[in-house]
Amino acid sequence: MNPFRLLRDQEPDPPQYYFTLPALEDSIRPPPCPCSDCQDGFYPENAQKNPEHSYHQRLSNAQAESRARSFVDDIQKRRSRLSEKVQVFGDILITRWKKQSQAKRATLLKEAAPDLEAQQWLLPRYNYMREKYYILDRKAERRRQLLLPWLNVHVLKTNPAVLFALLHYRTAYPPQSWATFDSNQLKVSWAAGYFDVDFSAKCVVMHGDRFGSLVDWEAKAAHRGDILGYPRAILILEAQASLLKALCNIVDKILEGVDPLQTPRAEKWHDLVNHEAFRETGAIEFWSPYTNQAFSRPPMFNCDYLVTLAKSRLEETGDHLWYLQCDSDYMRRHVKIWFAPEAIKKAPEQQRAMMLTQRIVLEIESHLWWRWIEMECNNVEAVCRRFSDSSERATQLRALSTAVEKFLGSIRAYVREDLTKSDTAFSSEEAGDLLGVVSAHLSREYIQDKRRAEAEILTAIKIADKATPTDGAFNAGSEPSLTSTTIAQGREKVKTRGEQGSSGNDVTEPQAEDAGEVTKGTVITLPEEALGVIHLMFPSKDGAAKDVTWNRFVNMMTKAGFTARNNTGSAVSFKQVSGSGAGGSIVFHKPHPADKIDPILLRIMGKRMTKWFGWKRELFALQGEATSVVQG
Repeated sequence: MNPFRLLRDQEPDPPQYYFTLPALEDSIRPPPCPCSDCQDGFYPENAQKNPEHSYHQRLSNAQAESRARSFVDDIQKRRSRLSEKVQVFGDILITRWKKQSQAKRATLLKEAAPDLEAQQWLLPRYNYMREKYYILDRKAERRRQLLLPWLNVHVLKTNPAVLFALLHYRTAYPPQSWATFDSNQLKVSWAAGYFDVDFSAKCVVMHGDRFGSLVDWEAKAAHRGDILGYPRAILILEAQASLLKALCNIVDKILEGVDPLQTPRAEKWHDLVNHEAFRETGAIEFWSPYTNQAFSRPPMFNCDYLVTLAKSRLEETGDHLWYLQCDSDYMRRHVKIWFAPEAIKKAPEQQRAMMLTQRIVLEIESHLWWRWIEMECNNVEAVCRRFSDSSERATQLRALSTAVEKFLGSIRAYVREDLTKSDTAFSSEEAGDLLGVVSAHLSREYIQDKRRAEAEILTAIKIADKATPTDGAFNAGSEPSLTSTTIAQGREKVKTRGEQGSSGNDVTEPQAEDAGEVTKGTVITLPEEALGVIHLMFPSKDGAAKDVTWNRFVNMMTKAGFTARNNTGSAVSFKQVSGSGAGGSIVFHKPHPADKIDPILLRIMGKRMTKWFGWKRELFALQGEATSVVQG
């Protein structure tokens, strides 16, 4: 079907191709819709006049169906096989993979999956390779590498947790949950024409139980993203099948020599995946799902998580503005950072003053943006709650049914009046007989069908409510239980961070007595290293001030009952998972390029913990020593 043939190949110029006009015109397959959305699934007509975007083959419906079904069956079979392997041999898999050196891991990977790309950043490098021009001589090995441009030997060998994350998330979540991510990884290669793409006018279902099924193109479904054009969709299925095949081969290689009949041993595996998050080597906080999308849970819509995230960022920017106004050391610290670049230092004084003003305005606007984001997240949550409530949906259905019957009743009354008052002067009995055709709602059959339909609708609503997941893919997931923190409970807390936060327009710091009331009757014991960080956060008058490394601070927070999770950029979210304030969260920014927290910032972080969690110096004690309840 491809009409292009090689004409000239002389370096350093790109190779040239020729074609005949009838062959070119015969090869072009117009997409069902020319809009930009549908170009994600089909190549536009004009693009097909270029060698790299010309379809390779034209498939019949039977061929397209067979190929898609083959990939889906392969995906399901290998996914089930991997799931069984980790449930039986999970502990052996962890032990063997962890104890190997990076060099041995690399050797194993190349033996198990020879097609794996060795280094990172394949797409930027491939853009400068001459082989991309040879559309008539493309290699199957390079195709598989481009289908999974994020997967390579380097990333797998460097951190053992990467392989564990891949195995967990690709088996715990169905392939349709990964369809959007896998499609996004093909954007560059699809647009640049790096693949031999086959044409079918059909589309592929990309969600739900019918994932991978062939259907006809339908405008609304295509523009919603429920279905995708076959040329692009088949690449997604092929990518998923290639990934699971590689993972199966790698797992089999790691488990070589293991007794297949041994009793299941997966306690370590379950402990590892229980958090639904993984860490970089040597890191304390969980890695960010934003920068490690391939090795994190697939994103799914979750209103509660979005509201919590927006609220925590709003409160963080609100606290920042508060301390810029009320803490001179904090303000001087940030002015020093803002004026550090040489371009600002050498600017005229008036220009530097304007830059400072603009920077402060930017900080204010950042807070306002988070306020608006929080408002919209709350609006979306309210709409979702409204339409997910079973009783309200049932009430709406009844109201609609009543309105329809009232409308039809008014029509019948009008027709009856017209029949009895017209020149023909039908009797009431005759009019009633004539109106029988529009009185179906009064029949016994209709009433029984209506009751049966209402019962089915209510049952379906209840089933849907039970099946609706409470954890979305953006959700932080289940958190680890804390065993190293001892908390002596006294009087009940009046206010906790998990129950109450600041309002969108309130950045006022609470009074000191409020924080004292929060912490009455609570003592948290920490090891000496972590307690030292607390003393630096809440320094005494004659206490020495010094920097604290970021890892030391994160380690203290985890021992005090929090989990740390990277969000976006330098923002790290700390979520309380134990104590009466469990569920509350706070955001701190990881310092960079140096990972040290200076005394001023550390003291402000202490103030924020006082504001939101009631922390103070007297709340903490050394582990192993006798402690008494703080009386505020």
